[in-house]
Amino acid sequence: MKEKDLREKHLFSKNDVFSSAWNELSGDEKTCAQPPLLFAADDLTEAPTELVTIINGALLHRYRDVFKQCKDKFGLNIALFGLENQTEPEGDMPVRVMLYDALGYYAQTQQHDRPKKLIPIFTRVLYFGYTKRWNTPRSIGDQCTISPSLASRFQNYKIEVFELAWLSDEQIERLTGDLKVLAVFLRKMRRQELDD
Repeated sequence: MKEKDLREKHLFSKNDVFSSAWNELSGDEKTCAQPPLLFAADDLTEAPTELVTIINGALLHRYRDVFKQCKDKFGLNIALFGLENQTEPEGDMPVRVMLYDALGYYAQTQQHDRPKKLIPIFTRVLYFGYTKRWNTPRSIGDQCTISPSLASRFQNYKIEVFELAWLSDEQIERLTGDLKVLAVFLRKMRRQELDD
């Protein structure tokens, strides 16, 4: 694993930084309003990042970058949240995220003591690139040629990608702590505003 990947995973494994990526980042660039708080850092615990299953007799291993479970005030799991860190745009990212989420749901169905309802899984992609924008698909539909007669029936799995170096002033203003420092740093790198 590359050193940069390890640093990104370490940074976002901290509950305060992880919760900032979910509570303070929103796709709405136009409003200065703080998005609603999804969860507090104290509500999070580590979830296994390794996804293992057998498909057609072959063992399939996948690893999420950072994965957390969110518990309510009674200690019950209410949601699972994942972050995938990318330094380069990846064309197959929608498929990869869909696979991670699907394997997470599948693992829940295989638990003997599982609840009647599955725990929802949410995944975001944080893009750390600063030399070019994310220019690859953000949905399965972007990767397919879909006949107009079938388009209304197609399940178009979409991913949320946050390009940290290209956040608006309003979006950066809503950030706090390490996430804000990182976003400002990446934007300065993009604009070549750092002093030597």
